[in-house]
Amino acid sequence: ATDSRLRAYEKQGLVEKCVSVNTGEIIYKCTDKGRTFIGKLNTFAGHKPYLNSNSSEHNILLAQQIHSLPDNLQAQWYSERDVWDMFQAKMEELKEADYDRWQEYSQLPASSCDGGVMLESGIELVEIVTDHYGNSEIQEKETVATVLNANINYFHT
Repeated sequence: ATDSRLRAYEKQGLVEKCVSVNTGEIIYKCTDKGRTFIGKLNTFAGHKPYLNSNSSEHNILLAQQIHSLPDNLQAQWYSERDVWDMFQAKMEELKEADYDRWQEYSQLPASSCDGGVMLESGIELVEIVTDHYGNSEIQEKETVATVLNANINYFHT
């Protein structure tokens, strides 16, 4: 968003200006009013990428990981929602091809990673880990990676 657009959102109470604890940079985050506003937009029906995290440090670190990729890979970035859709599709394939394996994985809790990119060697997933993560949250990410036959690169805020 442009500076003028961010100022307008700030005046409307949709975002608030903050300072990143890690970098000292000026950042903006959605307010509750902003999240409600985005949630009502038809554009984001069923897919609300701006509502997934309240942690500005999380979002900055994820953006840095995407930005560190070569341009051709940045253009092929899979969002958290994309990764979840791939997981769901793979689970449907497993149900048809290997019911016992599908049944095993369907009993495990699963949670999508923050994103990923397809390389020649397969999909590489990225997960930004915050202080509130425990073993159960990590295991949920590992379930998704296992089903997708992917590697996860963890980065801690």
